[in-house]
Amino acid sequence: MSGLEQAVWLRVASGVESLSEAGARVWRDPARARKALGELLGVFPATHVQVDLAALLRAETEPSWAALLTRDGAWGELLNELVLALGSALRPPAVWGLGLPSPKVVAAALGDESERGVVKAGLQLASFLQVVRAAPIAFVAIDVGALPAPADRRAINPILRNGEMYGWRRAVCVEGLESLPTQRPDGEIALAQTDDLPALCSLWQRGELVGGGLGRRFWAGEVLDKTAPPQFLLYGSIPADVAPRAIVEAGRQLRRWTG
Repeated sequence: MSGLEQAVWLRVASGVESLSEAGARVWRDPARARKALGELLGVFPATHVQVDLAALLRAETEPSWAALLTRDGAWGELLNELVLALGSALRPPAVWGLGLPSPKVVAAALGDESERGVVKAGLQLASFLQVVRAAPIAFVAIDVGALPAPADRRAINPILRNGEMYGWRRAVCVEGLESLPTQRPDGEIALAQTDDLPALCSLWQRGELVGGGLGRRFWAGEVLDKTAPPQFLLYGSIPADVAPRAIVEAGRQLRRWTG
């Protein structure tokens, strides 16, 4: 995605878990995860497939960010297998990338929620990207929630810099359009949880790299307005409580909308 084109950016973890019928355990079985992702992309026209690291932890009995980020124990081999399996499930022009948690979440899990601890967590997430830099990943996205404070930005900047250095697109995931950063580095994408298509269309007309539109109303079956504009960046996350049939219906509707 160079500039604003026609893109559908989807956080797929819950959909993969649902379609596999294995739940979170699917991330311990790369072949099964690959099959479920392939089935998902067979019905849903996603161009940007986001796999969140937080989803991988759901497969653990005792989740540990420290073990995952340092690839401790079985994580080293498992991550390698998952990267290969997920990448092989895609067909051009679809690409995939990693979704990272807020450094605040990692800092809390590591027992230091101070400003220093949050910045340190950001550096640990950036270091994790160094380990997977050779993988066929096209982007990295970071959950930031509400508009990041200056200290929060210090925590995510190393992650964004590493992503840029590795040739990946960079995105920040925010709570809604009201949380959009007023200024973003060149090429940085903002992804918002919103169903407000009219507001998004106005941003797209100006060439803004802002995604949204696939919120709760969309997954509940509400029809998207009219037809797709010439340029768009749809974004959303498959909810954990959406049944496989609803995923299929959402994919069909989106195919009709995009034409």
